[in-house]
Amino acid sequence: MPGLVVDEASVDGTTIVSVELPAALGGGGPPLGDSSRLRIAWAVGAEVVVVAPEAAVVRRILELDPSASLARDGRYATLVARAGGPGGSRTVFLDLARLRALVEEQLEPAERARYERDIRPYLLPFDAAAAVTRTDGSLERSILVVRVEEAE
Repeated sequence: MPGLVVDEASVDGTTIVSVELPAALGGGGPPLGDSSRLRIAWAVGAEVVVVAPEAAVVRRILELDPSASLARDGRYATLVARAGGPGGSRTVFLDLARLRALVEEQLEPAERARYERDIRPYLLPFDAAAAVTRTDGSLERSILVVRVEEAE
């Protein structure tokens, strides 16, 4: 694909792959903005899978001190335990409150009033989510736990 950029880097033996797509996603697809390019990066290591919008974010996560591990986050530990993990399982954790805050930072002023009125009140209670998947013979079992807090 013209304009496709693929790059690789390494952190302590783990390869980071980053892909950058052109602004228009081929075939007259919708543009992502005047000069925007779609970026995604990932790394798969022995004990970690990281997917992020940029290689720098993946690198930063791979270089984290283990004492700053997500496993030390109380919400993570509680939700994963309630879902039956983490030992011998695959886990996914989403900090829904943080994701919401990141999206809110990107809202244009014209969109903010509608968002605050029609959408935000329904999202506020959702704090975090964790999913745990275990393989039991030929059967895979997944449990999703969502932490909901009383709205402000």
